[in-house]
Amino acid sequence: MRRLHASVRRRLKDMGFYEGAVVTLSHCLPFGGPVILETNGQSVGIRKQDARQVEVERL
Repeated sequence: MRRLHASVRRRLKDMGFYEGAVVTLSHCLPFGGPVILETNGQSVGIRKQDARQVEVERL
């Protein structure tokens, strides 16, 4: 998440998205729409270009 813009990183951290958190890809909307991520019961939509900056590890 270090490569994300500071405001996006702050928003995600405020909602429980942090390094080591289990995150689920809920939806990936078509036509350049947002990506919906979930963790700890929280859902958040972020731009695809921001989602590409989040490093994930498949469990």
